[in-house]
Amino acid sequence: MSFDKARLVGELKGLAGPEGVAVAPDGRVIVTNTRGGTLSVFHDGKLERSIGSPGAGDGEFASPHDVEAASDGSNHVVDSANNRVQVFDAALKHRASFGPALGLSGPKYLAFDGEWIWLADEYNHRILLLDRRYQLLGVLGTGKRGRGANAFYKPEAVLARAPYVWVIDTYNDRIVLLKVEYAFGAASRGSLPGSGRRRRFRRSIALGINQVAGIAAACTVVVGAYTSAGKSFAGLSDFLHALSPTVFIQSI
Repeated sequence: MSFDKARLVGELKGLAGPEGVAVAPDGRVIVTNTRGGTLSVFHDGKLERSIGSPGAGDGEFASPHDVEAASDGSNHVVDSANNRVQVFDAALKHRASFGPALGLSGPKYLAFDGEWIWLADEYNHRILLLDRRYQLLGVLGTGKRGRGANAFYKPEAVLARAPYVWVIDTYNDRIVLLKVEYAFGAASRGSLPGSGRRRRFRRSIALGINQVAGIAAACTVVVGAYTSAGKSFAGLSDFLHALSPTVFIQSI
C-alpha cells in the first residue's frame, strides 16, 4: 500500500496539548485540551465552541486525556488529574461523574465494548471493567507495578473487541493482547460483550484471562509471523503454544 497520494484535507487548530479525540454521531469532533483544561468542539472543521474550564467542579477539568462518544450520544471524558471520568449528554451538558469510589489514580484512556467499559487506571497499574452504571465488575492487574499476563507498569490505554482486550502497558514498553473469558453465576442480569444473548451473572465476576500475546513495542508484526523478545514463531499456532496458561482473577 502506498501513501504517496495522501493529501491534507483538514487541520484542527487553536488547541492546547490535545490528547483525546472523538467523533459524535452527528459528526461533531470533540477534542481534549490537557494544558487548557477544556474541550474543543468542531463542526465542519471549524471551532464551534469550548466546553469547561480548569478546576475540579462539574464540567471543569484538570489535564483531561481521553474522550469517547458512545452510541447513545453520551460523551465520556477521562478527567485525569481529577481522578475521575465525567459523563456529558449529546448537548455536552454534564450528567454524571465517577471515580472516587473506584480509587482512581491518573486514569488516562477508556474503551467501550458493547454495554461495558474498560478503563486504564495508570498509576494503580490496572485495567478496570465497568458496566454502564459505572459499577466495577472486574480488574486486570494486581494494583502494583509488575510485568506479566496480569501485571502492568503504568498502563495508559486499552482497546476492547470481545473477546480480546489490548492493554498498552506503557512503561513496560509493550502491548499485551488478552483473551478474556467470562464465567457467570446466577443472580442479576447483564450483557456479555460481543453477544446479543442476555446471561445471568454474579455481582462478583470471575475473569478467566488467556494471554494471547505480549509483544514488545519495538518488535515487528507481519502476517503469518510474530517476533517477540528476539524469538520468531513460524505461525500463530506456534506462537500461542509458547504462551503462559490461563490466569484467573476474582473481581471485587
